[in-house]
Amino acid sequence: MAPLRVLVYQRQKDLVISASQVKKIVTHLLTRTKKSCHEVVFSFVGKREISGLHATYFNDPTPTDCVTFPCDAPGEGGYTFLGEAYICPAVAIEYSQARNSDPYREATLYIVHTLLHLLGYDDIMKEDRKRMRQAERRWMTFLDQESLCLKSPKTFTK
Repeated sequence: MAPLRVLVYQRQKDLVISASQVKKIVTHLLTRTKKSCHEVVFSFVGKREISGLHATYFNDPTPTDCVTFPCDAPGEGGYTFLGEAYICPAVAIEYSQARNSDPYREATLYIVHTLLHLLGYDDIMKEDRKRMRQAERRWMTFLDQESLCLKSPKTFTK
């Protein structure tokens, strides 16, 4: 398996996200899939930036949870750049507040969701959406079992 670079960029202040936690999640999930790639980028952005991306690429100016840009399929040979994922923690906070749940768990689900998109999963058609939701549940169960879901810095220990 190729050495993996997980680049994490913070361009928001709504939720403190640990880059090391993100890297662990992504590395564990890609290792579990046995998919080989060299690099993937995760950017955590505010509502203005995610709305701009959503408007530009999907003709919808409303805020969304995440936007992904797949690049190379894993294992294509040569240097493989899996793609870029943009995640909006502010949306995770709003969603979790409405459902009395944990915004860190919701943000973890967004990491899983975007990684699945980068690996070729789609959620446009009903059958594709069902397949993706099943994979999300499997991956979240694995992350729960391994205690790898994102955590608040107040509870995070290295």
